[in-house]
Amino acid sequence: MITLKEVEVMLAVCKAGSFMGASRELGITQGNVSKIVAGLEKKLATALFVRASDGVTLTNDGAYVQMYAEQIQILANKIKADAKVYAEETVDSDMKGKIA
Repeated sequence: MITLKEVEVMLAVCKAGSFMGASRELGITQGNVSKIVAGLEKKLATALFVRASDGVTLTNDGAYVQMYAEQIQILANKIKADAKVYAEETVDSDMKGKIA
């Protein structure tokens, strides 16, 4: 199963164009970024990035996975936002009619 952390890290690498840039953006070590990407590549049984001394570029498979990763991230953010609104509405409705 792919984790949201793996999705987040993969997209950060795509955006930054390097593992180092992604590590700075995410506030984790470059080694952790590399480990997470390698784990994702192992799960998917394909290379997502072509690694070079000046950064990384997506493979064809990586570009395909990126498309889905972006959709997953959008949906995860929507779930988080909707859950927050629902929680606030639930608290508000629980408080109606009660005297503090």
